[in-house]
Amino acid sequence: MEHPGSILILDDLAARAAASANGLSFTGTLGLLASAKARGQITGLAPALHLLRTQARFWISSQLERELLQQAGEAQ
Repeated sequence: MEHPGSILILDDLAARAAASANGLSFTGTLGLLASAKARGQITGLAPALHLLRTQARFWISSQLERELLQQAGEAQ
């Protein structure tokens, strides 16, 4: 790999499988946002999830959204 220690951002299941098979580290968009919230780089996860759903048409299950918000301390 050209940049050791890099983490790929992958949401596609086939891409994740290929990365895993090749020993590459990856996270998804939601993992990236959760990490940013935990590090204080964004103030709220809920607004980011709302924008993903409404502006980018990013599908997130209601259960996953509840779990993410609970882990981020934003449970409703």
